[in-house]
Amino acid sequence: MTKKFYPMRTPVVEPIASMTDQLTFTALGEDILTIVIDFLDQSYPSSLAELVLVSRACKNLVDPILYRRVEIKGQPEKQLALSTQLLDRIQNPDDTISGYIRHLSVVDFEESLTPSLADKLENAVAALARLHTFTWDTNLRIPEAFLFLLERQWPNVKLHVNKHKRRVVDARLLYSPLMTTLSFGVLNHTATVVATNQLAQYSMFTELKAILVRTTSLKELDVKFEINRISSGGATGSPHVLNLPLEPGDKIPPLQSLSFSGPEETYEFDIEHCKLLRQCMDWSQLRRLDLGLNCPQHLFAEVGCQLSGLRSLTMGIRTGGRLYRNWKVGPLTCDSLDQAAAFIEAVPGLHELNLTDLNASVRTIAPAILRSQNSLRKFSYLSSLYRHRPRNTISNRVWTTQEIRWLYRQNLKLSQMEVDFPLDGGKWCIKPCDYASTLACFSRLDKLRVVVELDNRASDFGVATERDIGWGVDTPKFDRKLGEKVTKELFKGFFRKDPFARLRNLEVCFTRIERYDRRQNTEVTFPIKIRRMERDDAPSPLKGGYKIKSPSRWLGGWGY
Repeated sequence: MTKKFYPMRTPVVEPIASMTDQLTFTALGEDILTIVIDFLDQSYPSSLAELVLVSRACKNLVDPILYRRVEIKGQPEKQLALSTQLLDRIQNPDDTISGYIRHLSVVDFEESLTPSLADKLENAVAALARLHTFTWDTNLRIPEAFLFLLERQWPNVKLHVNKHKRRVVDARLLYSPLMTTLSFGVLNHTATVVATNQLAQYSMFTELKAILVRTTSLKELDVKFEINRISSGGATGSPHVLNLPLEPGDKIPPLQSLSFSGPEETYEFDIEHCKLLRQCMDWSQLRRLDLGLNCPQHLFAEVGCQLSGLRSLTMGIRTGGRLYRNWKVGPLTCDSLDQAAAFIEAVPGLHELNLTDLNASVRTIAPAILRSQNSLRKFSYLSSLYRHRPRNTISNRVWTTQEIRWLYRQNLKLSQMEVDFPLDGGKWCIKPCDYASTLACFSRLDKLRVVVELDNRASDFGVATERDIGWGVDTPKFDRKLGEKVTKELFKGFFRKDPFARLRNLEVCFTRIERYDRRQNTEVTFPIKIRRMERDDAPSPLKGGYKIKSPSRWLGGWGY
């Protein structure tokens, strides 16, 4: 039988040029490119301005993200000129940015809008293809024609109003059916001898109540307390406790976010008012509650069982009377720490929990958190520097390694954490089972901040000082070199434990109190920050793939 032979076929090889074309940035596909650009916008926003200059294709990809949020600023003059040019571009039918803008803000205008600028703003809004939110954050009344255009053309837009900086009462704006977010400023103390100022202070809450009972679309409310020192004939201002003058039958829209920011213990959570708060609002819709440093036991008792939808909680931990410049006034915050612990246990399922401990009460609060919370993503537990405590209570204000490890194990999505870091007799020691080694095991963390309190005794980072150290000129020098060294070691420890650790940002914040006399003191800090390099060619964090930043001196100043 004769054998047949067949010629060998030559394989077809793609030209190298066509292979390299497939590996270009713009050839990755629109979905992947959108994810990449969104990541750059969140993590490295300055890089988008550089990416625009690479090519026309990159510009077309980046512009929709770059111009998604636009601010029209009135100050300084250079920003005003740039904002005017931007408004001209939005009105230009040959320019495409009008189709990209989704969020528009008007901020920092102290003087009245010129007629030409008001017309440009009105024409720019009319030229937009789509608008999701509009923010008015200025000291000016909003032009009536502009607000009418906004309500007519964008009836579903979310209007954000910041009344914190504004002294004029703009009823047309505050009663707009578009308003979903309100930041409302309130003066928190006036002179007792000036009756008119005291009455004006109360009328601000009366104005806020009128807004709340009239609006139906409000979802987020932030009550900002401002310090206003007014005196007459040398008299010193004193605090006035305030709250909304609610009455039975009043109805407040079901808020999703409620915040009280500013000096602590300014809003009066008395028992009768808390009962009215419970009756006037549907608390089951609330997602975020920020009480600042307040720990109101009456509010806990009235609404604790109704916060089924709460996902973010910020509050202080304290018992005892209201403190203002070391004078006790007003009712108790909480009769016992058990009331604060019970409230935390009553709101399981939190995604974010921020606590400031003014009573060195970790041994009571930590078990309540561990029993009730297993879905945390952000967690902060810091001991206030202004607490009244004996020197030897470090065990009562810092989580143990066992407790912090247990917290991390049962909250698998925890990515951001902020805790106190204990010193061992004033020394920073790194041992196999110490606090630093325990934190280094948390490989899922993306951001970590630890606070190290330095007292007047000598430590590795500075010499001992007297209790009263003058007007800030005798503050002991901080050992910056040692501070950076221990920060680097803590950062590298994560990647020695796990080369694939997710940590990108670490801050070690050294802090202390400077006391000038019995009534006056100030907090100073020395923050040292490390950020991991994200470039593809960046070295490993163990080999220097990070950037470290620290100040040259203590930060902070004199104050109460």
